[in-house]
Amino acid sequence: MSTLSYRPIFALLDATALNDAARVIQAWKVSKAGEFCRSDLNWNYARAEANRGKLTRARDVALELVHVNAEDPRAHLF
Repeated sequence: MSTLSYRPIFALLDATALNDAARVIQAWKVSKAGEFCRSDLNWNYARAEANRGKLTRARDVALELVHVNAEDPRAHLF
């Protein structure tokens, strides 16, 4: 039985270092890149489980995807 097993990653930022727009934008880009990676990871896993016929597990993983990125329309397809 395959299960989604990963540890959440939290980035720590020194707020005092975000003292100009360029640094804030760079921090935002890094954050969004991680969000997109987690979304793709969950989506690909949900699709694989659905293709194996494990629809309940696919639905549950897709619901987790909503918590990663609520704007991603793929999660709503399940």
